[in-house]
Amino acid sequence: MNELWRLVILCLFVLMGLSACRGEESAVRTPEPPSDTSDTSEQANLESLLDNAFVVRAAARTPVPAPRTAPVQVGDGVDVDEQGRAILRFGDLITADITRDGELRIQQLSADEQSAIANFVLVAGAALFDFNPDEALQERILIVESEFENGQIAVVQATGTRFLVVREEEAPLEWVIGLEAAEDDLSITADGVTKPVPAGTARWVAPVDEPSPGIQADMRAVEEWLRKVRTGQPVREVGEVLWSFADVTSNLTSLETLPPPGESFIVEGVRLTLHEGGTYTLEDCNRDGNNDVVIQNGMVTFDFRSVLARVESLDVTILNRAEPHTGELVVFDPAYEEIARVFVQSDAGQVEVLSSRSPTPYHYASLSLKHGCFLGFSLTPPTPDGEPAPPRSAEQLEPFCETRVALRLRAAPRLDADVITTLPPSTSFEPLGRLANERWLFVVAEAQAKGWILGDPEYIACEGYELQALPTRQPPPTITPTITPSITPTPLPDLAILLDDFTETCNGYECQVTVYAWLFNTGETSLYEVEVQVRADPDAFLSTNIKELPPSPNGLFWEFVLPSTTGGCYDPDCTICLVIDPYDNIAEENEENNKICQTWQG
Repeated sequence: MNELWRLVILCLFVLMGLSACRGEESAVRTPEPPSDTSDTSEQANLESLLDNAFVVRAAARTPVPAPRTAPVQVGDGVDVDEQGRAILRFGDLITADITRDGELRIQQLSADEQSAIANFVLVAGAALFDFNPDEALQERILIVESEFENGQIAVVQATGTRFLVVREEEAPLEWVIGLEAAEDDLSITADGVTKPVPAGTARWVAPVDEPSPGIQADMRAVEEWLRKVRTGQPVREVGEVLWSFADVTSNLTSLETLPPPGESFIVEGVRLTLHEGGTYTLEDCNRDGNNDVVIQNGMVTFDFRSVLARVESLDVTILNRAEPHTGELVVFDPAYEEIARVFVQSDAGQVEVLSSRSPTPYHYASLSLKHGCFLGFSLTPPTPDGEPAPPRSAEQLEPFCETRVALRLRAAPRLDADVITTLPPSTSFEPLGRLANERWLFVVAEAQAKGWILGDPEYIACEGYELQALPTRQPPPTITPTITPSITPTPLPDLAILLDDFTETCNGYECQVTVYAWLFNTGETSLYEVEVQVRADPDAFLSTNIKELPPSPNGLFWEFVLPSTTGGCYDPDCTICLVIDPYDNIAEENEENNKICQTWQG
């Protein structure tokens, strides 16, 4: 019995040794041929030309060291790393040269006396196909499919040709390039649309929409790119080789009328669309003689797909008319995924260039503004050494300042100083200095009239000047100035205010007064940041700015809610006073009707 147990134990040791030997051998050998070799029409060979090539079978990834070969069959995959290279051969019918971190799966391989059919799926990287079927065959088809993350499928179909399929590494773009192909030999289909890819032509396809327009490829540059890829050298994205960088600068001077929201229009090859919900008008916002688009609570979108160049940078020039951070530029990749978001930083009345740079190409963008002017855009190419270029304005602007409302030019920086002349709205002037720690500017206006004006942003608009960097000036002594004639006999506006009614609500000792009034502007232009002060007994006070007061000869109805006070207005009578433009900042035809007081007896 003991002899029997010793024999069993010896056999177990022998079997374990043989198993270990087989394990060591399998770690270095190439994949075994498929178990079913009865149908050789579905078999091919993989030739590893550089290390880092693999056969993928049943979720197992087996290396194929160079310069070995390995059999593959339908259902297998071929995978190479960034510096790897492998060639898949199906007799003399098909070769597929796989590089640049490529992965190719075999869906179908069959050939007989009547047909040659092959179907592959390109998961990543680059694959150079050479399809050489006998023209006498009744059916000859090579298909290469690709699927994007959103489910969009691109299908390349060839009937006998040499072509290149490349998935970009940093962008959701796939390129198909015809190297040797007649008009009907090669096509690409996406989103239900099929387009031919003859020799010397490239098309891209993205997760959104149909294949691109045909691009005439620089075949020498493509062959050089292929040479570097085959030898494992680092290369640029193939899209940068096929596409030159976009170089476009455009203002909107070609616009004579604005299409309605939702209807696209083309500017320098870029498709623009104004979106529903906003207000849009044409206006020369920066006085350069060109039309600009005024946007109020709206958005304009950009579609760069019709630009036959690579867009990796975008500069949008705006003139802001609202507070900072009330507008933004957003850029999107070919899958309509957000790449970057840039917020408006400028104050009201300033021009700003919103700029974005990225190695991922832009296919779409959107500009949203609370209130401002869209002056133009620039698709800015990189510098000659390949670095991102600095922002480029769509408007070559000279520094300028102008009045937004009628302003009095005074002999000294004081409201009681003598008036030299009145500067009508839109009067150009040059700032020469400023009063230290104050808002007064010393300027020279048209006809060389010099004096002081209030430099608040609601009264003036300046571009290209750093007002805080202006030299400080001392106010002149109080003397009687020499009065010069007014520059232009422009009719002045007349502001007026009328008290309509009021209500008072009390909660215990706390009372709040709401005043209803009519505001009038009999001028021809809108006035910005008009101050109104309201007082009510016993000590309620409100000072507020009307952001914009358009011409209103019939009056605008306004509601003013005063802060709560202790005790009611009637003590025993109730007096309410309203003043418009209390500091006389706006030049008017008549200053006498800017204040009104009314008393109600208790």
